[in-house]
Amino acid sequence: MKVTDLLIEKLNHLSLGRKLMIMQIFCVLLPLLVTDSVIWSLIVDADRKETFQEMNNIADSVKYTINDSVDNAARMMQNIYSNRYVNEFIKSSFDSPLDYYNQYLQFIKDSLYTVSVSSGRYNAVIYGDNSSIINGGYFRRLSEVENMQWYEELRKCEREIMVFSDYTDKGFLRQRVISLVRFMDYYHKGYEKSVLKVDINYSNIAGKIINARYSAVVYICEGDRILFSNDGRGGLQVSFERMDVETARRAGVHKTMDMYGSTWDIYVMTPEADYMNILKMNLPLVHRIKIN
Repeated sequence: MKVTDLLIEKLNHLSLGRKLMIMQIFCVLLPLLVTDSVIWSLIVDADRKETFQEMNNIADSVKYTINDSVDNAARMMQNIYSNRYVNEFIKSSFDSPLDYYNQYLQFIKDSLYTVSVSSGRYNAVIYGDNSSIINGGYFRRLSEVENMQWYEELRKCEREIMVFSDYTDKGFLRQRVISLVRFMDYYHKGYEKSVLKVDINYSNIAGKIINARYSAVVYICEGDRILFSNDGRGGLQVSFERMDVETARRAGVHKTMDMYGSTWDIYVMTPEADYMNILKMNLPLVHRIKIN
């Protein structure tokens, strides 16, 4: 006998109640389950694609925020670097501290130097190998930084500008700072007797990232050091934390950005899916599909 004949014979021997139960399962419940599974699968897939696109947008937004601050600092650095009055002043010889102070005031007045560097977002200091310079304000002696890590790295660096992230002394406190550094060799290439350091206000960048209120946790790292994040940890006077490999691997979106030879990584973590909320938001759609 054929399989269909055997099934028909078995069904003929079943009671009416069992036949109705089988009909209910195969003609009502199973089609509903299949339909709901397909609809739910489409909804979840669409939500994942939307989430991924949103994470991409977050990464692009963070990249723009950082690039904007660093590029503005680089433009200010270029103005100082190529300024003839600045280059002449740091090489001048001063007869006494009073002579330096008077010429310093005259330089500030004539060159409009404060106009180009006055910004709460940046702080520019030139370190010169000139013993007649008095430490303070916009100019300091090179001996102050010759043993610092960023200066040693700049001397070894093959690029003209280097980005360096570290701590800097602010009175009795040590604070995070992102700096651009380069030698003042505009008129004499290879001249290493003076160096320009532009500090970018760390709080300004961190505040923009936090205040953007992104829907996902973001980490901006240099190597395994977390420079910025919006997860509520860290702070201006807190040591840089480390990004563990496992956390980096769990990122939903990972993008890199070139910071004058230094590679920074942007990690956007995948938000936890709220399936109940997804279902509530799509109930009208599910209802319309079932009616049609």
